[in-house]
Amino acid sequence: MSESVPTFDDQSKSTYNKNKKPIFLIVLCVLSSLYIVFTISPAIIGVFDNQNAQEKLSNDINRVNQIFSSVEEIPSNYLEDMSVFLNTKLENLLFENSSLILILLLEAYGVWLMYNLKRNGFWLYLISNISLIILNYIIFSTDN
Repeated sequence: MSESVPTFDDQSKSTYNKNKKPIFLIVLCVLSSLYIVFTISPAIIGVFDNQNAQEKLSNDINRVNQIFSSVEEIPSNYLEDMSVFLNTKLENLLFENSSLILILLLEAYGVWLMYNLKRNGFWLYLISNISLIILNYIIFSTDN
């Protein structure tokens, strides 16, 4: 073979640096961190100020019901499904916020590990995102 053709036999000449972070990983970690910060803040407030959060959600439910009842083009089953969804959210607000805090802390730890190029960080990140989906199925276990 010619000397100008690169081969992978000699690892000392490799230009790949194991400590260099890929751009995609940095973007993923930054965007995930922003999501965590903006999602965990209302959840923490909701846990420590649960009564006020329930009152606000109850007022929102009343407003939504008034808006939907005034519009005649909306099917009645949509109005019923929306009210069931909002009432279920109202009943499980403290559980949802508490679980969300724990899942997001797990996700934050996974993002930190991924940023430090640890393989377990990916698995924690994946488990926490699957847990978010499972949490929604646990709380909102309706037909639709």
